[in-house]
Amino acid sequence: MAKIRKSQLITTFGPGAIYIEDSGVSILISGIDLWFKEHSDESIERYKIFDDRLANRLGVNHFRLPPDDYLGENTKGYSSSLEPLPAYRFPAWHVCNKCQRLERYPEISKNIPRCNSQNCNGKMYQVRFIAACSAGHLQEFPWREWVHTKEGLACNKTLKLETRGSSSSLSDIKVSCECGAMRSLAGMSANIGSNSCKGHMPWLGLAYKEVDECDQPLIGMLRQATNLYFPKLVSSIKIPRVSNQSLDIAINAIEAIESTHKVIIKGFLENDVNSALSIIKLAKGTQLVNIEQEVILKAAKLVFSNNLATFNLVEDEETAYRREERDILLQSCKDPLIKTSSLDMSLFQQTKFNQFFSSVTRVEKLTETRVLEGLDRIKAGTRKGDYYGTINRFNVNPDERWLPAIRVYGEGIYIEFDHQKLVDWENNNKDWLNTRLATLQKTGDFVDISQTARYILIHSFAHILINELIFECGYSSASLRERLYVSAHPEQPMSGVLIYTAAGDTEGSLGGLVSMADSHKLIPVVLKAIAKARWCSSDPICSESGSHGGQGPDSMNLAACHSCSLLPETSCENMNKLLDRRLLVSENGDNTGYFDEMLL
Repeated sequence: MAKIRKSQLITTFGPGAIYIEDSGVSILISGIDLWFKEHSDESIERYKIFDDRLANRLGVNHFRLPPDDYLGENTKGYSSSLEPLPAYRFPAWHVCNKCQRLERYPEISKNIPRCNSQNCNGKMYQVRFIAACSAGHLQEFPWREWVHTKEGLACNKTLKLETRGSSSSLSDIKVSCECGAMRSLAGMSANIGSNSCKGHMPWLGLAYKEVDECDQPLIGMLRQATNLYFPKLVSSIKIPRVSNQSLDIAINAIEAIESTHKVIIKGFLENDVNSALSIIKLAKGTQLVNIEQEVILKAAKLVFSNNLATFNLVEDEETAYRREERDILLQSCKDPLIKTSSLDMSLFQQTKFNQFFSSVTRVEKLTETRVLEGLDRIKAGTRKGDYYGTINRFNVNPDERWLPAIRVYGEGIYIEFDHQKLVDWENNNKDWLNTRLATLQKTGDFVDISQTARYILIHSFAHILINELIFECGYSSASLRERLYVSAHPEQPMSGVLIYTAAGDTEGSLGGLVSMADSHKLIPVVLKAIAKARWCSSDPICSESGSHGGQGPDSMNLAACHSCSLLPETSCENMNKLLDRRLLVSENGDNTGYFDEMLL
């Protein structure tokens, strides 16, 4: 039995992924409809995770931890004999290590089969090749159709898979038939020609097909190819629930405060939140006695921003979702799920730090839910249909739907960029930014150049900061993660980044990261990170890549490479794309970089 960590079952080895056991046998992880098939309702309760905000967004009732193989001994409702996670042997085609005969064996077999050829008895090993399409479908490589394409024969004679030649390239791997037909595997990775995809999803049932005919080309692939499986992950920081009724009461109370007091409150809101709250409670304390401090603060910000419609801003789903988290990260909160404290920005006045950043929050505790929504193949984000159908064959009622997830706990630092400084930088360098980012604009993924520039700036800053924090906080770069909060909304912009670490232990992490959220520690780290961003050991090649078609994944990076900016894929939320350190600091000090003045 394979031993896979729970976190891997929603990432690398989720439903539809191929896992290679220690014995060399590759198995296909089943869909979630089979995960708890033998469990009682009582035993399932221990796996359930509830996050109402995220569940509403994904259209499910709850989430579940992946099942484990330790179910307890003599525990009511559990059985230690249960198979924790069903899987299928895949691919079913095998090749003999002696005579190279190709043969198909049952997908549920656990034993290594032997060759049926006369006087052979060699061991049969699974073939290395399978077929998939960008719609998420997967099937056996069509060996017979491939070798008989030119002859157009429907032959059922014995097949062989041999390596002929001095290399192991696809052109030297030949499929031959007893009838005399032969063809190399050259070209299979581009398109398997007339053999179109049939819509197979064998991890949801060996005979299950999503559609009879798929319009995507069928691609031959190695079973261990890195682009065979891309998990579609969604994460969420758990925050306290705020009822509309409480918020409305707080807004009405604050609006009724005398104008002279309002002027004082508005002044305190930017630099001294506690004083602002004290004045509000002094003026309207009897009306706000049963309302939490976080709700009062949110109401005050809505009132004094002159935009009470913020609560119902028309934004894309992801931006609106993150705005709720960002509102909590900008304030002090003592909820059991998330504990934050905003730093006094006057502590940063001795340096130029507070000219570039408007807020720093110490996140002493956070709770994150990570959910597997579905999967992609060939290229991430290419599926057009419902992702839920890629991991569960049954379109169940939303009241009964669930998705696999894990919950982790940790700490972090939230840093908000100064909005006016950011706008001035965008306006002063508009022509340069248009020219600089023209390469990325050609992809068609970004329409608003200011949104693109802002995102790349904050994203690049997050990467260089993580690469510098690892020398001070005691965590490796693979242990730190970024979460970006970016919006160019004219009335309620967002321009912040949360750097955090999280682990499965409910006690969270060790405090090394949150301890860096002090002015005397954070300022030197930020200055070092920005100074290092000016040069890269791969310069001038790295710096000049922006004007020569880009670099990195899908050529979506400009001056950013492994030597200066890239992070482990677990740390970056955008697959190490959209990075450019030249937006942070210019090469020649011509003030096109956002932080150029900080280094003077």
